[in-house]
Amino acid sequence: MRKNVLQFLPVLICATTLGFGEFSRWCVREGNFCYRTVIDQVIPSIIYPAYFFALYTLPIALVLVFVPRPVFKSWLKFAVWAIPLAVIRIAFTPVYPGGMNLFSYVRDDAARDMGFIFMIVSLLVIAFARRGERKLVNKETVNP
Repeated sequence: MRKNVLQFLPVLICATTLGFGEFSRWCVREGNFCYRTVIDQVIPSIIYPAYFFALYTLPIALVLVFVPRPVFKSWLKFAVWAIPLAVIRIAFTPVYPGGMNLFSYVRDDAARDMGFIFMIVSLLVIAFARRGERKLVNKETVNP
């Protein structure tokens, strides 16, 4: 039971982040309940980038629920250093474009890019870990 809870945790985190992002947009858009509050001030700098990163991470989190425990552990080893690097990359990107806005690259774009890169590399890590696990199981089956 604990195995399933731990592997379901990324889905819960992504769903919570996406839900809070949608709530924040609705709250600011629908009236003056959240206008000029803390939510209104942190939307462009924190909430939108977290929302976009979680949007790309949710498919990986759903896949992780159904993979075996060793595959999840190898993905977790990757995620422990990849997510902080992605957060650092996103944090050092400007919130608003400066100068000429012809080809601006802002924090939302960085969150989308890092989320996409994290998703692709996570899929590769899961695929290779699953492949290695199958080889190990086949080797044990052939040589008892």
